[in-house]
Amino acid sequence: MASYDAVVKKFEVAISELEIKTPFDESFTRPTRIHVAKISKTLSHEVTKLALLLQELRANPEFFENIEECVDVLSSMFKGFTAYACDSLYRLGKSHFLRVYKSILDMILDYKENEERLGDEEENIVSKDRIGTAWKSCEMFEKLPLSNYHAIVERGLEIFATVNDAFEEVDDIYDAIENYKLRCQEAKDKQQNDENDDEDEDEKEKKQKIQEKKQEDEEEEDEEEEEDDDENVILDDEDDDDFVIDQEDGQDEAQMMNEKEMNNVDDLHTVIDFIIEMFYAVDMHVKNIIGGKDQDDVSYESTEIIGHMDSVIQSFSQLSSIIDDVASGIYPPQNEEFVVGQIAFLDSESRKLKQVLEKMGVQRPPTNHQEIISQLEVVKLS
Repeated sequence: MASYDAVVKKFEVAISELEIKTPFDESFTRPTRIHVAKISKTLSHEVTKLALLLQELRANPEFFENIEECVDVLSSMFKGFTAYACDSLYRLGKSHFLRVYKSILDMILDYKENEERLGDEEENIVSKDRIGTAWKSCEMFEKLPLSNYHAIVERGLEIFATVNDAFEEVDDIYDAIENYKLRCQEAKDKQQNDENDDEDEDEKEKKQKIQEKKQEDEEEEDEEEEEDDDENVILDDEDDDDFVIDQEDGQDEAQMMNEKEMNNVDDLHTVIDFIIEMFYAVDMHVKNIIGGKDQDDVSYESTEIIGHMDSVIQSFSQLSSIIDDVASGIYPPQNEEFVVGQIAFLDSESRKLKQVLEKMGVQRPPTNHQEIISQLEVVKLS
């Protein structure tokens, strides 16, 4: 319908412009919290007013004039916002603008669709959820992030969540393998001790009469256990029943994990642990820069430092995607070429990143992995 065409086109153009990041230019006005709060409240009011008008009356282009003016203000604000935003802030901010545009446009399109099939005297009723979503998106827009440093921290925590999920997955298998190796060593030590006892015939004869029955029982049990161990060695008795080290052919139900595959798990575990330590160092470095400053305070921002830190965060993001892929590929049977290649790439890139951080003065944290995880999770939940 013609009455809706202009406003629908206005929103569609605004949405498409969200993909364009304005190059840094001081001629643009950087939005403040006051600007954001003002347009947020104006939008909320206009959405409510528009819903009431379209419910009772057939659409008139004049009904949309104020909403269109708000879109113009938002478009101008977005250009100023992106002109000063690093990639992390741009990514977070774009979602706020898109949510506002999309929710209001959806509401308007619902009214348009209804109006096309209704009689002149019928009320145009759109669901309360649709109107409520549009109104709520305007209210939430008031929380648009403005600080590059805070955006880098927030983006970093999102990446950390992905990396840590993958690490926990690898860590479960790593622990199972360590348990398996420990049990193998214990069995080897016991066998050696038994052999030493056999060599000491005098001692054996002295004990034979007293412990003959006991030794026979123990030897029978040992033989049964050794036969079981020779066939299959379970990595973990309770939690890792799916991971079986199969030492004989013909057992189709058992998934194989050979020594090379176990070594791959160990290598991946090591490199992810190292990457998490570096991430924590960056997180603490940025937070030290922020100190106790307000989230809307951008007066202390350094374009050069923000550029370096944002580049580091993007590197972590790329590593997190690879970690997620390779972590899901370590289950037996492994695609060895893929797993080994990805681990080697992660190791190489993480070492390069370490050198970059050292040049930036980012220090490796003097703490262990579990302390790092607990501290980052506390921040994430708070």
